[in-house]
Amino acid sequence: MLTLIIERSTRHAGWSLFRDTTCLSATVTDTEPARAPAWLAELGTALDETGVSLATIDRFVVGLGPGSFSGIRAAVAALQGMALPGGTPLLGISSAAALAFTLLTERAASGHHTPVSVVGDARRERLWCGTYTLRHGQLRSCTVAGVRPLTHDADDFQLTTVAELPNLLPPETMVVSPDWPRIGTRLATVLPAQQLQPAERLPTAMDVGQLYLAEPDAARKEPAPIYLHPAVAEARA
Repeated sequence: MLTLIIERSTRHAGWSLFRDTTCLSATVTDTEPARAPAWLAELGTALDETGVSLATIDRFVVGLGPGSFSGIRAAVAALQGMALPGGTPLLGISSAAALAFTLLTERAASGHHTPVSVVGDARRERLWCGTYTLRHGQLRSCTVAGVRPLTHDADDFQLTTVAELPNLLPPETMVVSPDWPRIGTRLATVLPAQQLQPAERLPTAMDVGQLYLAEPDAARKEPAPIYLHPAVAEARA
């Protein structure tokens, strides 16, 4: 089985190609995902170099964010176009959950089993927060309602203010952020230093692929960008 994964929710946009559980190729860029239209041509070149054509891909997987709405939307649309001719399955995975899965797996290997919270800038004076734990090797979402399987949509996240954030977090959780340069100073005013990882942590296509391959049945069957704010109604005269 060949699986092509695209992740474009942050400036670490890229792709990874797996044959079963073995990664054949992976690329990470350092560019604004919504302003890099050449990525499709670069992907085509990379697949040619690997000796793989789109027609041989068995499934496509896309990172759903939260993050750059334009970057994620472009990735979903591009993969829909690639998947359409052959009716190839297209599935979605939360990019934040994928990052947490990588971190939790690494920490478990070192004997640490506390949760990981991924916190980002939701704009409009709000933060988004997703808290995760491993239960019997499976990634689970932790919310005020309890621990449950992931849905890879907005239900896995909570919108909050900086001041309210500590009330949503388990006291032992490790906090990471893909938006650390923008919100790190504010996080440091309300959270203890030992709880914070004071550096930007960005999900990659490899992270998304690893989570999908570990839990394929949890992937979202009709992928759409994870958008956390309610729609703003257009004012009418």
